[in-house]
Amino acid sequence: MKLKRIRVFWSAALTVGGALFFATQSVALAGSYVSAGTSYTVAIDLDGDADMSSVSNYTGKGPGGQFAGQGISEFQPVKTGAGGCFLDATQDGCTVNGKVDGCLYEAVGGASENTYQGPFDVETFERVTGTDSTVCIDFDTPGRKPPFSTLGTMTDNRTGGTGRFAGQTGQIVTVVHGQIMTMDSTGAGFSWYRAVGN
Repeated sequence: MKLKRIRVFWSAALTVGGALFFATQSVALAGSYVSAGTSYTVAIDLDGDADMSSVSNYTGKGPGGQFAGQGISEFQPVKTGAGGCFLDATQDGCTVNGKVDGCLYEAVGGASENTYQGPFDVETFERVTGTDSTVCIDFDTPGRKPPFSTLGTMTDNRTGGTGRFAGQTGQIVTVVHGQIMTMDSTGAGFSWYRAVGN
């Protein structure tokens, strides 16, 4: 299997992991966020390199109530010269589920939104690119066939929204784990994930 870009997506906004910011100053609410969702590949290129991105659909609950959301993101291999990836010796390795030969990817772009129940306030986010948003994928499975375990940390900047989120800013960090359930030879696939933040 040869992957130029990983096309599965985790929306950091899916859990609003980390702090939820109200008012113009950053005020963290007590409590944690838990959410789950799925992602799948779409023909949208966020960074103009002819690769595709993935769309995520998710639901969750946090101090602000229950929400549903969507996001889009694109990742690329991290190649600092460290090596260690099971599939590509030039790609950086990482650890997932105790295995040290996972393959590391970093975000090159993305955006997401949470729509809350009740007044239907919308909260919007932009993915922080580079090593602030990474995912480790374990392709070292029998026959190199899915499911492939995943572990990631996503960082997003709040860009506002509607209602109580209009004009709001702040940054959130989310830890995400899951599995890629199916993937074709181009790297397009379908996955599930859960995310937790506080």
